[in-house]
Amino acid sequence: LQVDTDKDGVNDALDLAPTDPLVGAELQWNSTDDSVFGLDSAYRTYEEYSRVDADISDNTNVITLGIARAYQDSSYKNRGIVSIFEVFNGVRNQSQILELPELAKEQYFGKITEVSGDGSTIVASDSANNTNAVSIFNRTNGSWSRQQVIEFQYSIKSISISDNAEVLAVSSYKSAGAEIYKKNLQSGLYTLLQDLKIENFGVFDGSIVLSGSGNVLAVSSPKTSQENVNTRGEIYLYRFNEVSQVYEQSATIASPAEQSYVSLGYCLDLNYVGDILAICAPDEDVHQLDKFGAVYIYAQRQPSE
Repeated sequence: LQVDTDKDGVNDALDLAPTDPLVGAELQWNSTDDSVFGLDSAYRTYEEYSRVDADISDNTNVITLGIARAYQDSSYKNRGIVSIFEVFNGVRNQSQILELPELAKEQYFGKITEVSGDGSTIVASDSANNTNAVSIFNRTNGSWSRQQVIEFQYSIKSISISDNAEVLAVSSYKSAGAEIYKKNLQSGLYTLLQDLKIENFGVFDGSIVLSGSGNVLAVSSPKTSQENVNTRGEIYLYRFNEVSQVYEQSATIASPAEQSYVSLGYCLDLNYVGDILAICAPDEDVHQLDKFGAVYIYAQRQPSE
């Protein structure tokens, strides 16, 4: 881990420390909800196997399923939907199906979906009308409706939203970073706060994630090569500066594995505060098993710890 805390160009003491990778760990989960979520019977998918992108609010009251290849009319294949399941009076049911208002094929609406931790906001990507966009939905008078559309030059790769829905981060395949939006609490609309670019980043190929508080942003580049070792991957951490009102880089995490094609950062997650970071490395060889995969947990610590 490389950290330059005082920004003098010299790496200082470590303030993030990795644990051992989680390898073959067996976690026992107790079922709290036996509901089965799937495609509504009124819809079909263009292919037998259709990717589903799911997210859940922190209180588990809102679940979104984005099915980008779903359609009703065969003239509009791959139109896409976002199916919402909510809890009312202790019972979870499908409450609404979101679609884009325009009738067209190949919209791929819902390829990526995110719901804020407080369950107030849903964000979904699409590729309609030869544009790339995210639609932002809020609950109004008992139903979800689209409040805003933000367009991008390239197709959307990753979306993250803070728990209170005040910060939205979006990355696209050729963005070389992320665009960060701040919600205007009076209008309820998002405006661009920062177009974050990473030097020598190249084409974006990884994930982004905001901490629940929105104060920390992690950006990954799984295909980055280090010291002539291919595709080891790197993670770039940013923290919001209350004075300058922008995100500033605070750390860079390199792959601990001394091997090629690890793909560190293929997926990421941060806790609410932003001091615990989970990083997956799906292509890492572990115990002489090819591409067995590993998950690293990094915890923020004081240099003296």
